[in-house]
Amino acid sequence: MANKISPPYLTNLDLNSINDAIIDVYRHLNRISDSADEVTFVKTEDGSKKLVLNNHGKKYVEATDTVKFDSDTKAKKDEHKNKVKEKLSLDKITNESKSTMFTNPSFTGATTIATNIANETRIGSTNQADNHLVVYAPLDNSGMLVFRDSVYDRWAIGYRHASNNTLRINPSKTVASADVFSLTDAGNLSVDGTITSSNGVCSGDTIAWNSWEFNIFRATGNGTAASARRYYRDVDDTDDYRLWDAYFDNTTGSYVVSTANLAGLFVVPEACKIGAVYGQIAGDSSTENPTVEIWKVTPSDASGGTPVIMATDTITIGSADSNYEINPTSFTDNTLAAGDVVIPAVMHGNAGAVQSYYGNLTVKFVKQ
Repeated sequence: MANKISPPYLTNLDLNSINDAIIDVYRHLNRISDSADEVTFVKTEDGSKKLVLNNHGKKYVEATDTVKFDSDTKAKKDEHKNKVKEKLSLDKITNESKSTMFTNPSFTGATTIATNIANETRIGSTNQADNHLVVYAPLDNSGMLVFRDSVYDRWAIGYRHASNNTLRINPSKTVASADVFSLTDAGNLSVDGTITSSNGVCSGDTIAWNSWEFNIFRATGNGTAASARRYYRDVDDTDDYRLWDAYFDNTTGSYVVSTANLAGLFVVPEACKIGAVYGQIAGDSSTENPTVEIWKVTPSDASGGTPVIMATDTITIGSADSNYEINPTSFTDNTLAAGDVVIPAVMHGNAGAVQSYYGNLTVKFVKQ
């Protein structure tokens, strides 16, 4: 049916008002396609008129602005719906659902997190709200990761702009803080303090062993361990280096190793420490329990040295002429300086009888 208009009954209108009303009606009519659309006016309860636009059974009441009816309305709606992301510059987003946008999101390209905290980007957990991993970029162009516990900066890993070829670790995010660890791009490592490991050896350590075979014949003992003779290898047995017949004791009030014997003993060439001691010992027709000790002396030219105990192991001899393990596991002092003399020694505490022993001993030295 062709469009039709039932014009309202016009009263009390001057000529200008009638002219304006006619122009407004024709403006709306020109926007209606030649279809089954209709424009009507209906009366309201208060006697006024309302403009009603009919579009294929759908009524639009009081349409006060431009209304365009199109037989392809649904297609146009779909077309605009499909272009919404493009018009909003979101056409590159393919994962916009809430369930995946905020759970395990995936980002491509350079991603920047803007924060209102000067020079910091904080990454934290809801379970530990006060603990953060902080990306810290101070104004001097240094950069570091800071581990924060509540308000305290516990550790920082990063670099200083003035020396950006060095990786540093220190207990504060202040770049001027003293480093406890630094590694240069040339591979030079600096650590404040001592590097240790559970077995006393760190990867890359220089390791050396030295072994001593010994044969102690009729060694004199003493009921007081401090006064007992410590038998060790000396320099006068050129035909059998295994014969340990020199000794030192504290009968003079202190232990002293003669200057002549110091010249023939094992000397460490650089600072190191004892990593382990192992050996075997047997009593030659003897069952008295011996004590194997490791001593060190820091010598001076043309002067006897005062030995310092490093490790002690008392071995229980169950039967004569049977081997028993030597393995001191604790050390009174296991550090050695360059030039120190190492002296393994054997003693026993039987003041009433002499004892004979033979065996071997191996000491592992590791560089500090």
